[in-house]
Amino acid sequence: MRRVLISAIALCGLTGLAQGQCPTATVSLDKDDVVLCYADESVVEASAGVGEVFSYQWQVSSDSFVYADVEGAASRSLTVGGTQVGKLYYRCGVVLQEGCDVVYSPAVKVTVRADMTAAELSAYSDTLCYGTAPSPLEVAVPSKGGEDDTFTYQWQASADSATYADIAGATATSYQAGALTGSTYYRVVSTSKKGCGVRESAPVKVNVHEDLTTEVSADIAVCHMSSGEVSVTAHGAGGRYAYQWQESADGVTYADVAGGTGRVLSTPAKTDGTAYYRCQVSPVVGCATVASSPVKVVTYKALTAGTVGEEQTICYDVAPAALSVQTDFGGGDGTYAYQWQERADGETYADIAGATALTYQAGALIESTYYRIVAQGRCGAIESPAVKVTVRADMTTAELSAYSDTLCYGTAPSP
Repeated sequence: MRRVLISAIALCGLTGLAQGQCPTATVSLDKDDVVLCYADESVVEASAGVGEVFSYQWQVSSDSFVYADVEGAASRSLTVGGTQVGKLYYRCGVVLQEGCDVVYSPAVKVTVRADMTAAELSAYSDTLCYGTAPSPLEVAVPSKGGEDDTFTYQWQASADSATYADIAGATATSYQAGALTGSTYYRVVSTSKKGCGVRESAPVKVNVHEDLTTEVSADIAVCHMSSGEVSVTAHGAGGRYAYQWQESADGVTYADVAGGTGRVLSTPAKTDGTAYYRCQVSPVVGCATVASSPVKVVTYKALTAGTVGEEQTICYDVAPAALSVQTDFGGGDGTYAYQWQERADGETYADIAGATALTYQAGALIESTYYRIVAQGRCGAIESPAVKVTVRADMTTAELSAYSDTLCYGTAPSP
């Protein structure tokens, strides 16, 4: 609150006046008008220019013609202004001696300006996409105050509506913000050019969607003519999305996958090779579509069987030559576990305990036996063609015909 000192001085003295004679005096003021901001006050003082004054009485008028006493205003000074908006005229009646007439000072006009109001901003209801600029922000209702007051404006911005900072150069009644990456509060600070205060508008919040980001599942490998599963997870930009998966053979040129419009994609079955899949994620709120990182899907070749050598024919109760993989197995991920199996004629194959190397040495055989090796990998099992080891029948001792005759000495027997 400010105080302005205005004085009223009597220009004539009482020296030399005859006893009992009322002196004459002319009272003047050093200022004609006082203009105050709302709630400011000014002290007006009156002086008769002599040592003693019998009485003071201040009066007020709304039109400078009809005056009324100000209740309780019977001292040399009067505080004017405050919150009563408009123009009022004040004068001071001075009685120099008891019984003398009242001498009035000239009136002082006191104008109290209306209270300054904050500007009002246009509402802003849109939610922006990340990295886009809002439409211009506008002062819908300018600040108001006294009829002769004008105002300057300063736009401010805040990320949390608590701490604001001036925006350089933003001093007009509208403001065009740049691209925003987060929700921002804006307000206008109005300053009276008459020094009647500063007002802050209510803030307007410009909401901004979070940036759209995507995460995809890890690269995978699948078996020959098998389908894999890839997925994408999106964040930001409103939280609701449309999906379109795309496929590429080289990771550069992509084409849409028919029906691939879900968050999860079952990849088409292929014979072998490498394919890349990415997802175009489109926010339902209309923000820009974002392509995810690619997922690499490797399809292994079909399993192919190896061979285990030539067939053998051996004698009864003799061990065959060792059997070994002659042609490598192929397909799948290339890593296999091996198991030799055997069977006799008319029987089914059975694992040979402990026979898990690429070479197998059978023991002595007494019957023909078939051998094969099974390769077990990530993409299943495959058996080699069987090899037969033929075992000849066991050799028997010859039997002679009975001979019962007794020969004479020197004669030959019958055959």
